[in-house]
Amino acid sequence: MEALLAPMRLIFSPQNPWLWIATSILLSVLVNGLAWRYNAKASNIRRLLQWPIAFLREVGRFLYFVGLPYAALLSGLIPATQFGLVNQEWLRDLTLCVPLSLGSFLALLSLRALTLWREKAAPRGIMPGEPRLSFWVTLREGVYQEIHWAFYRSAPLLAVGDRAQGIALGLGIVALEAWLNPAWRERWHQPYLAAAALRTAGLAVVMAAVFGATGNLWITLGLHVAVERASEWAWSRFHNAFSPAG
Repeated sequence: MEALLAPMRLIFSPQNPWLWIATSILLSVLVNGLAWRYNAKASNIRRLLQWPIAFLREVGRFLYFVGLPYAALLSGLIPATQFGLVNQEWLRDLTLCVPLSLGSFLALLSLRALTLWREKAAPRGIMPGEPRLSFWVTLREGVYQEIHWAFYRSAPLLAVGDRAQGIALGLGIVALEAWLNPAWRERWHQPYLAAAALRTAGLAVVMAAVFGATGNLWITLGLHVAVERASEWAWSRFHNAFSPAG
């Protein structure tokens, strides 16, 4: 019996970072599934409840994206170095900012150009452009995403000796969680939302590469917001340029 219980204690130990990540994914699946069902019945919800629900949603998102990784840090489960918060080489990282920003922007620009080229032959109507976000919303979402992505690559970085492999595994976990979200899957069927989803996916990849080059979460976050804003503007210009007239 002890031979069976010992592995179970190891797997479900609070000191197991993989358990924290599995819990995070499970919470994501449950909450996103419920939200998906709620959105389908939103018209049945009284208008009076919309503001409390929106407030509770934002509090829950903050606790999920920031609170859970912060609790893992406070517990000492994951070293701050794995998050990219300490022991930085700021001079080197700041020197890399310009080429990394330019490379990330050009990568996303090329991605958009490729999708537009593939869509050229397809019959299209006049589609609305992707939703424009304010700077503060972009900043908030960038902070949430980068902390969340750092949290998901922390366990692979601890488990795998190679940094590139650890970051790639973390990116795979992010992709798995996104695929399990029905709202995320639905966005790919709506052209005016698919562009934003594609840019988010592209950002996840290029920012993982930026973190791999710098190991600095602060720099990665700053570049994330800058590249997000620049690519949002450029993609909007592309949409206007390639949309059929009239």
